[in-house]
Amino acid sequence: MTTLSVATLDRASDMLVPPAPATLEETGLGADQIVQLLMKALYTGETTGLVLAERLIAVRGAGGTGTAGYRYALTDAGRDRTRHFLDANQYTGPAPVPLATYVATMKALRAARPFVDREQIGRGFSHLVVADSLLEQLGPAINAGKAVFLYGAPGNGKTVIAEGMGRTLGGDMFVPHAIDVDGQTMTMFDPINHDSVEGEEDLTSIITSAPRDRRWVKIRRPVVTVGGELTLDMLDLTFNPTAKFCEAPIQLKANGGVFLVDDFGRQRIRPEELLNRW
Repeated sequence: MTTLSVATLDRASDMLVPPAPATLEETGLGADQIVQLLMKALYTGETTGLVLAERLIAVRGAGGTGTAGYRYALTDAGRDRTRHFLDANQYTGPAPVPLATYVATMKALRAARPFVDREQIGRGFSHLVVADSLLEQLGPAINAGKAVFLYGAPGNGKTVIAEGMGRTLGGDMFVPHAIDVDGQTMTMFDPINHDSVEGEEDLTSIITSAPRDRRWVKIRRPVVTVGGELTLDMLDLTFNPTAKFCEAPIQLKANGGVFLVDDFGRQRIRPEELLNRW
């Protein structure tokens, strides 16, 4: 039975941190998936690291002391094999995280979310002048973790209030670069909608053991906003016929944060279609 690594609470940072897998089994991926990613990464040139694949990858030189400094490149046979891999899927980023691991991690994130008190709500809306009576209503709505419908006349601050709810949640979290769904790759991290807070202090040498799973990237809790441009297609997987892998739908990228549908009713779809989507 496959053992999956699920994020655990780091007391120092008060964050759920995905632990670094100690074995291939703990990645949740098959050896063939790792080999394919490695060979596709080498297809355009050389790389360094602790890698070995007989007759498909060759050592081309060394750039330091020990095997960690070896430079690896594909052999002719390896390049032929890699072309077949690229014909099926051109994804060459960090190894994906199994869907089951992602789901378990998000459930743990929800369970570990602290209660939002009045002081935290005040910090989230400190940039606005908001009536105390409204904050009293927003608090239970945020803690419920359910959909919230803000209504009122145009220009009365509905959008900034919704964004303030995202600020109230605050904090950082981890999202995977990509997710593996039954052998298919779905990219998840989106630099447009995700604000990465990865710092140099998070990076580790190849010689040292990584303190966490580098398939995940640390971001600020997302607040993803869509407006009149929203269509039902944006709520489904987007398949790239050229690269032959999928991109996560917009609402999934907001998971763990806030998905804000602005100007509800002005989308190019009927409100009933949007509400019935879920």
